[in-house]
Amino acid sequence: MALQAAGHRVELLEPGPAATARLAERPPDVLVARGRSDELLQLLAVAEAAGVAVVDSARSVSAVRDKAEMARRLRRARLPLPLTCLATTTELAAVPNHAFPLVLKPRFGDNARGIRLLRDRAALAGAVLHGGGHAADGELLAQSFVPGDGRDLKLYGIGREVVAVRRPAPIALLPDCPPASSVVELVPVTAALRALAHRCAEVFGLGLYGVDCVETQAGPVVIEVNDFPNFTGVPDADALLAAHVKRAALGRAR
Repeated sequence: MALQAAGHRVELLEPGPAATARLAERPPDVLVARGRSDELLQLLAVAEAAGVAVVDSARSVSAVRDKAEMARRLRRARLPLPLTCLATTTELAAVPNHAFPLVLKPRFGDNARGIRLLRDRAALAGAVLHGGGHAADGELLAQSFVPGDGRDLKLYGIGREVVAVRRPAPIALLPDCPPASSVVELVPVTAALRALAHRCAEVFGLGLYGVDCVETQAGPVVIEVNDFPNFTGVPDADALLAAHVKRAALGRAR
């Protein structure tokens, strides 16, 4: 790890009572969160209340964890977003035929788990029957499908640094789309892409983030924003992350 190689002490904490007690006894210079569990969010909140620098805040992580809240914030910020709704199964069954295909996803899902591509109304009942897309309140999150070439444009943010890559999309394609290449490809970061990434980060207050986009003729469409992604394909990611964490410890992460 780059921080350890630079002589910094790094300790792994598993969220829970022991970690909370550790924070109270010996507060760290900075707490870096990786995950979205309720226990982790509670640990972040405790650290923030104690004045510990965090990457990123409980409020920021919580906002992107809830995909319905994420969509509301992106829409309010007038960012390019597919038509997204939170609805019951009955309400979705009344969606007109021309609205399909739809992407159905868990409201609190992660790492593309539970995502379904519904090509028509008949596919809706089957997907729901097998539990795809269920949220705790019985509602489903659905987005209008944005056709692409089978690859997502991923904007990775580390502080003000932005790196763009193309990678295979996590959902199955429509039958008339060719299979996507499995290669992760670096993409030049234009001023427009950098501005889009920075705006998404500002909406949620994130310092480490990923913006999943689909490229269209009208420009990239934002599918969702994630906190602390894997940074797959980002050159020198370890060094960039270490530098960001050190800036956070010194109060200069933004």
